[in-house]
Amino acid sequence: MRLTKRRRSTMADMNMTPMIDIVFLLIIFFMTVSQISKVNHERLQLPQQEGSEDQADGRVTVNVRQNGEIVVGGKVLSIDRLIGVFSNNLAAVGDDPTQMTLILRGDRGARSETANEIVDAARQLGISKIYVTVQVPR
Repeated sequence: MRLTKRRRSTMADMNMTPMIDIVFLLIIFFMTVSQISKVNHERLQLPQQEGSEDQADGRVTVNVRQNGEIVVGGKVLSIDRLIGVFSNNLAAVGDDPTQMTLILRGDRGARSETANEIVDAARQLGISKIYVTVQVPR
């Protein structure tokens, strides 16, 4: 005769549905964010220089392609339209040029004249925070 009762193991059942929903939402979020960041970072061959890093806190990222085209946010712009973009961003920060940062990304094979025009236009508007991105050699 058995006097002790058998202990039944009690396992809590876990509902996996909310966890699956969260995983899908995270996947959608990261896919969207990666697409947005790709618009600002076109595939360019940047010049190489040690000790530099790509700035992440900039307001305006300007890409200069090898053929001299100016690209902002995935759209090809002329220098006049680029000045308009700078003016709009200055208005967004209260017309304070010290609050605006320009990140200039130029293809390694591009001529420097386009980059010089962009820097001159930014300087005329009073923008002094201008970063030129390079790629660290491996």
